[in-house]
Amino acid sequence: MVTAQSTISDKQYTKVREKISHYAITNLIIATILASIFFLYCFYIISIGHFHEDAYILFKYVNNIVAGCGISYDASCQAAEGVIDFLWLMLLSAMAFFKIDVGIAAIIANSLGVLLICYILIQTVWCKRNDYQHFYFLIPCLLILLFSEITHAAAAGFSTYLYCALNLLCLHLVYRGSPQTLIWIPYVSIILGLFRADGVILSVGYSLVGLYLATRLDITRLYSKHLIIPFFVGITYFIWR
Repeated sequence: MVTAQSTISDKQYTKVREKISHYAITNLIIATILASIFFLYCFYIISIGHFHEDAYILFKYVNNIVAGCGISYDASCQAAEGVIDFLWLMLLSAMAFFKIDVGIAAIIANSLGVLLICYILIQTVWCKRNDYQHFYFLIPCLLILLFSEITHAAAAGFSTYLYCALNLLCLHLVYRGSPQTLIWIPYVSIILGLFRADGVILSVGYSLVGLYLATRLDITRLYSKHLIIPFFVGITYFIWR
């Protein structure tokens, strides 16, 4: 009798896991379509226009890094502190190293941010309802992607959507609130802090909220262990800069 009940339970568990996997793949496809629309829209804008002048300053830093000059604005290779978006600079430099145009690299990186944002939103909102009847959710997503000031800033060469995606990921980890998700908050937070200067304040806030939730779940020691590496990475960076 117990064996039969266990078998039924195992079958139900497998069925639920397959359903979750199906939703995850479908949501990823939808998010990829939205990100592709964003990429094509930004590519069209740049094809008839140009990036923002401040973006060109960062692009020059990228080209000099790829040329072996380090973080330098001019060809003399003298170190110059003119970029506060450190990880954004490093990401574009890595893509430029593989012969990807810097401007296109910025659009690709923001498209990845759009993909992550859409996937988290769709996964959170739709999977809770366990159906796909509410397709009107796509409409505001498309309107935001195509006509918001955030999109214009991203098309101009700034890190807007990728930065927003990192913020949303931190909020999502806090929202989930399980031990398995809380321990990732310090790692995403340090990436956020090194991504842009104002991200430092947000990363500290997310880490403290994570610590509070960890205390409520009685996993303070576990959470504190995961704070160590991001803390030393942050301190090392600021001493270096």
